[in-house]
Amino acid sequence: MHKFARATACAASLLVLAGHAAATEPPVPSSPPADPAPAPQKLPAALVALQGEWDGAVMLKHADGASSSIASMSIRSQPDGSILAAFDGFERGEPFEGLIRLRSNPKSGVVEMRSFTTALNAPAESSLESDPASNSLAFGGTLAPAGVKPLPMQHLVRVLDRDHVVIEWALLSPDGSRSVMMTLDLSRLPQGRQASASELMQSPVLLAAVGAPPDITVAVPPTD
Repeated sequence: MHKFARATACAASLLVLAGHAAATEPPVPSSPPADPAPAPQKLPAALVALQGEWDGAVMLKHADGASSSIASMSIRSQPDGSILAAFDGFERGEPFEGLIRLRSNPKSGVVEMRSFTTALNAPAESSLESDPASNSLAFGGTLAPAGVKPLPMQHLVRVLDRDHVVIEWALLSPDGSRSVMMTLDLSRLPQGRQASASELMQSPVLLAAVGAPPDITVAVPPTD
């Protein structure tokens, strides 16, 4: 009995010490809350207002001069909140086609433009660098011709008014000067008319070239 009483007293003492330690031990600090993901930036109102059907002219710069032809564009919003703009025209008498995707990146919140046209045969990707409230929106990024280092370039969208827009692809020199490669000068078509480029909106080749969110890997389609 003596041994049992002594063991019981020892156990009771351990319980008291454990309780005292639990009462005096500082609480374990909780992990700081994770930084919230950046809020997606809404597409600029000037871009959203461009939805519709357009036609006009395209100018392309070549090493030996420039060429121009008729062009058309179809601009439509997508269920994921992005905007697709399909366009077509002629380069030295040969037809070309292209696609632009505008979206707010869900991870960074940055407004991005990705484009591909068979006229330049190179994907371009850029992000908005100017005031989203402006009607002249500059996107800085790169043009990536196959087999060479990506080149600094700029997409410029100038909304002259609700029915007139100019879109440029320009290379940027180290001194900051611009060399325009392609310009689309477009006017809105009357309601009910459809641009010929609307047929390109579902082109699997063009969609693959500009990337489909959330997969935005750019793949250059094969050329003949």
